Amino acid sequence: MKPSHIFLCIALALGGISPLLAFTVEFFDNSVFSTNTNTMDVALGLTGHTIEDFEDGSLISGLSLSAGGFQSRTGGTAWDGVRVRSNLSGSHQLSTTFTLPSSTLSFGVGLQNFDRDYSVKVNGIIVVSNLRNLSGFTSGNGTTKNGYLKIEAENGEIINNVRFDQTSNTGSIDQVEFDHLAVSNALSSPVVPEPQTFILSLLALSFIWRATYPKKG
Repeated sequence: MKPSHIFLCIALALGGISPLLAFTVEFFDNSVFSTNTNTMDVALGLTGHTIEDFEDGSLISGLSLSAGGFQSRTGGTAWDGVRVRSNLSGSHQLSTTFTLPSSTLSFGVGLQNFDRDYSVKVNGIIVVSNLRNLSGFTSGNGTTKNGYLKIEAENGEIINNVRFDQTSNTGSIDQVEFDHLAVSNALSSPVVPEPQTFILSLLALSFIWRATYPKKG
């Protein structure tokens, strides 16, 4: 086999082991909340992230939402400050999509008032089939903090958009709220390659060695 063919096979093999979902999802229960946002950010691994707190009525550069409006939440019921972003824009919306700044690798958002089934998609791919099934999720309406959702990209992926879809009781749309949104073009912690990637890489190097230096005799 010619070396060029070996490289092609290796490339195809390496491509074949890439995980279908190149994103990691981490969920923090609402006990992570703190009125000291610096303390909360450390606990959430958001140090160095750009934070959108929805307080001033404008969004950070590169961030947009498909629908919704700003809502006031007093008495410490927001994740930070006194304002949140909801899916209410004239009427409640079944879906809310966050389009993120370019090159986003890490995304986080505080969830509030989710008491029905919701899926989460990243770049059109479902990464959470039902938020309420996540460990630590507190379901409830009114001023209930459900928890904090964090998503990070892997294997060269970029998070272009994150979409929340109501999937139950769609005849009666839930009002949900988002706060303390965080984005970064750097990962919170280095992504450890899958074990099978190391194994296949070693096999690939073995094939290359044998093709370049065939055994004599």
